[in-house]
Amino acid sequence: MKLVRIFTLLFLLFWVFQAFAQLSGDARSLGMAFSSSADARGLEQVGQNPAALALHNGPNFELNLFSATFSGFLNGLNYGIYNQYFTSGDTLTDGDINDILSSIPTDGLQANLYTRATLLAFYARSLSLSLGVVGNGNSRQPYDVFELVLKGNSQVGKTYNIADAALSGFGALEISIATSKELRVPLFDFFAVGGAIRYLSGLGYAEITRAEGGLDNQANGINVNLEVEGRRASGGSGVALDVGAIGTWQGRWTFGFSLMNLIGGMKWSSFTEGFRKRVNSTQPLTFPDAFEDSTIISDEDTSFVIDPFNTRLPVIMVASVAYRFSRSLLITGEYEQAFQTAMGWTTTPRLAAGIEYTGLKIIPLRAGINLGGRIGPALSVGTGINLHFLYFNLGLMWRGGIAPSSIHGLAVGTTLRLRF
Repeated sequence: MKLVRIFTLLFLLFWVFQAFAQLSGDARSLGMAFSSSADARGLEQVGQNPAALALHNGPNFELNLFSATFSGFLNGLNYGIYNQYFTSGDTLTDGDINDILSSIPTDGLQANLYTRATLLAFYARSLSLSLGVVGNGNSRQPYDVFELVLKGNSQVGKTYNIADAALSGFGALEISIATSKELRVPLFDFFAVGGAIRYLSGLGYAEITRAEGGLDNQANGINVNLEVEGRRASGGSGVALDVGAIGTWQGRWTFGFSLMNLIGGMKWSSFTEGFRKRVNSTQPLTFPDAFEDSTIISDEDTSFVIDPFNTRLPVIMVASVAYRFSRSLLITGEYEQAFQTAMGWTTTPRLAAGIEYTGLKIIPLRAGINLGGRIGPALSVGTGINLHFLYFNLGLMWRGGIAPSSIHGLAVGTTLRLRF
């Protein structure tokens, strides 16, 4: 299909990179829109406030059998747009094209993928040890790319820009040791501080550091002149430090505060290389009426060894609160602020709130709402089975409206633990 070949050309510069993310991998937290760090008990605190280890948890020992969260989000388009215009096989009208383009932000279509999988972990009072996989991946495709593909080169004199294109991602194995200590502090019924040291073994890193050029539309067709540069590595290592405090007040309120990655960074030292790619056309092209692969040439496609390089893990502040309305009803809230845009994080603050009802004995019910951050507006639900020795949870989050047709991102999570 010509459309597929066009997309192949326009995205020729971008590499597929399987990525992971640094967030809580706990399904209970996901079901409450990642708002529960003030009530994260036992292994739930992995990736959250380490001081929560000191909270009373009932069981004195937990063993994680499996815990993972996977998510993919777009800042535009949705399932309804895809289902309406890209599955029927009908020719798109001008109105259809305008509807599709209006669903794509003018600053580009951004996508992020993330997951956190805890492979093995155990908890004993005030101590936890976990082994998992963390990381993130992000991309941004310029609006002009979609306009050209859908409308063709009908606008003589227009330059379709790729300067805003971006791609980055990394993955790492993580070993985390966390501990907490109860302190006596006036006004609080209970107060504790905690810390977590995380060692990260890098699995891979890639990013585009420069993207220039575009597609210049002239009367006789389009001249292609695209160039990107980037760097990548297949291994590295790093250390991160998280600290936090948590306290209960008047028996019903719990307040938490944490700084994630207070010290944190990665040094990529294994098979580090830079890459440069330049793509040009030998003669003007027209879209989509005339397109020949032979008219596309690559003036340069090189990779070269570079020195090891460092990437910074962003410092993230989290302030959280939990209110025990009754024995079976918990309400939570969370404010998150990253101070750098490094490694896929945004400095846009995140607000989230959640609710948990445990009045059905072994079957908890959860829901939450998220605003801002790299997730954006999202809703979540969760449930599970809570037995004396077995703890199983499921969580689901979707970005967009309540109707399935408005969804343009999903996150799913599951947790299975033994308790003694």
